[in-house]
Amino acid sequence: MRKTIVALLLAASLQTMVTAPVAQAQSASGAALPDDAVAHPNRYFRKQSPEDKQLTRSVRRQIAKLKGVDVSDVSVSSRNGLVRLTGTVQRADESQQLGQAVQGMTGVNAVINSLTIRTRM
Repeated sequence: MRKTIVALLLAASLQTMVTAPVAQAQSASGAALPDDAVAHPNRYFRKQSPEDKQLTRSVRRQIAKLKGVDVSDVSVSSRNGLVRLTGTVQRADESQQLGQAVQGMTGVNAVINSLTIRTRM
């Protein structure tokens, strides 16, 4: 009995560590994302217009207002209405909450949620 419980706990821990990175693309319209945004996101999001920079600031302000979500390790970038969230959060539900909050904002066409979940050792 004890070995079974230990085996189940170990399996659950390993599954959590393997599935910890969360990467989702959310698009309200179902439109395809630009190839560069997926293949080379760092390069794609580096080129920001003044409107992109304003959207990035707005998203940062909005997610900072979310209660119960630590966004101190979350970075935001945007280009042409496509917003990318990177960094780490404590729980998977925080990642989903952030993605949903951003998706509902004016000026956001789609969200690439590349947040990872902190694993506890």
